[in-house]
Amino acid sequence: MSYKDNRFTFKFLGVFTVEIVKVTPHEVRKTLRLTAFILFVMILLVRLPAYIEAVRWW
Repeated sequence: MSYKDNRFTFKFLGVFTVEIVKVTPHEVRKTLRLTAFILFVMILLVRLPAYIEAVRWW
């Protein structure tokens, strides 16, 4: 690799090779927002029966 090469490569347990080329802060923010949204939806779906029961009891 040359000095000006912006690629970053790492191996995961020697099997998978992931190469990241010129990752921008915008892409990182987009990925983190998507991850947070998916986690929020999963938590909401797990707790939905308790929320429905609380509203029905009220």
